[in-house]
Amino acid sequence: MAEKSHSAFWAVVGVVGVVALWSYKQRKCPPALFVSDSLPFGFNAITLPPIGVFVKKKHLGNKRLMIHELAHWQQYQRMGLIGFYYKYFSELAVDGYDGSGMEREARRAAGECDGCVDSYTDCVRNGFACTVNDPNFRR
Repeated sequence: MAEKSHSAFWAVVGVVGVVALWSYKQRKCPPALFVSDSLPFGFNAITLPPIGVFVKKKHLGNKRLMIHELAHWQQYQRMGLIGFYYKYFSELAVDGYDGSGMEREARRAAGECDGCVDSYTDCVRNGFACTVNDPNFRR
């Protein structure tokens, strides 16, 4: 029985090591781009380090949206995989989507006006955002 638990432990260590190495190498590269007709949860685009950026086909030519997503990739490059996800989800839990510092940084990078940096969801729903306009955003 002890041999099986040791084998499982070393298998987990190996998988974590491979993911860590792959993630480290990915941090130095531009993100892979994945295009789809739809994304889950009504997203228009999403950055998922270390995999890449996923974007709806209809937004593929949207430069500001891509700048927003690339800002998230740069955050990942700065913070690393664990740091990125820890900070992102911590901010989301404490400050919400509109108040998240990482989201606000990405909005600024994309050229959103100050009002939309602070109240992005309302701006997107009401057609004031520079990145996308969607009355059903985050509903």
